[in-house]
Amino acid sequence: MDFVFLFYKRLNGKYYGITFNNGKELVRMDFDSLNLDATPTLTNFGNISDAFDDVSAIAPIYEMGNWHIMVTNKESSELTHLTFGNSITNTPFAIN
Repeated sequence: MDFVFLFYKRLNGKYYGITFNNGKELVRMDFDSLNLDATPTLTNFGNISDAFDDVSAIAPIYEMGNWHIMVTNKESSELTHLTFGNSITNTPFAIN
C-alpha cells in the first residue's frame, strides 16, 4: 500500500486518520486509543463514485457541525468534495 496525504482527528478518546491508498482509494484509520503507535483498523471505502484519480492534496473542513474534505485530482484536474456529515466516522459520499 502506498498511502499519500494524511489527516488525523481526535474524537471521543480515539484518533481517526483519513488518507488515500495509491492516490485512488479513500481509507479511514481507526485507532482504538490515543496511542498512534498502535495498529489501526482500516476501512477502505475504495474509489467512491469513481471520483479519485491520482489524488494530489486534501483539505479537511469542519463547518456548521459537519465534516468535509476537499480533494484535488492531478490526472483529471478536478476538485472532489467529500461529505461525512456530523462525524468523521460516517460513510462519506463524493461530489465532483
